[in-house]
Amino acid sequence: AKAVYSRHIKAIYQEHNPAKLLEVDKLIDKYADQLGVLYQSICQKYSVEPQPELLSGAVQSTSSTSPGLVLSAIPEPQGQGADDGPDSGNASSTANAESSS
Repeated sequence: AKAVYSRHIKAIYQEHNPAKLLEVDKLIDKYADQLGVLYQSICQKYSVEPQPELLSGAVQSTSSTSPGLVLSAIPEPQGQGADDGPDSGNASSTANAESSS
């Protein structure tokens, strides 16, 4: 499980903060019982879309230590597929379509 999280966290740091790459192994060891929480917080910090399977705790071999911990760190979906998603320009594109007809 650690290797999976390590790989994903390193990929995030590689793209967003290469100076942190040297700290990944220390972080993985420090948060070994909370890898899902660690991964989630790093994703949030760098505005990266987290991999759902890493948030569920399914990858963790120690999920029985604190079963609610990982789940409580998962935020509600921020309008994915809803009207207020990242491309919430839907209203303006509708207005453009109406004005051009």
